[in-house]
Amino acid sequence: MDLGTGGGFPGIPLAIYFEDCNFVLCDSVGKKIKVANAVAQALGLKNVTTVNDRAENLPGTFDYVVSRAVTSLDGFLPWIKGKYNKGVLYLKGGDIDEEIANCLSRHIFEKKKLTIIDTSCFFKDEWFEQKKIVIIGR
Repeated sequence: MDLGTGGGFPGIPLAIYFEDCNFVLCDSVGKKIKVANAVAQALGLKNVTTVNDRAENLPGTFDYVVSRAVTSLDGFLPWIKGKYNKGVLYLKGGDIDEEIANCLSRHIFEKKKLTIIDTSCFFKDEWFEQKKIVIIGR
């Protein structure tokens, strides 16, 4: 599930790359989901379902939840509690140390289940210097 997908990022590129996987793109703002749905249809993506709702209301679970900084991490994690089987990939910019510390102090997850990757190791552009991928495993 791509939560807070907006116009379809990162769900649409992931669906293009991983064509054998199914993606649910979820956003609570209807006009954003309309755009994501139109993009998926225009590209002929058969592995994308769009949902105009809040994550808390979606039935079932997903292997992974991905999101691009829709809120603070400690605000985001309660929305997806019980919604994933394997992990969370959260794209976040800036100084995330305080957010991580808040999550750890509130025991939202164990430190050993956390990995933080600097996107600058993939992309040399200055813009990526403060961008991170926060991975939380089960």
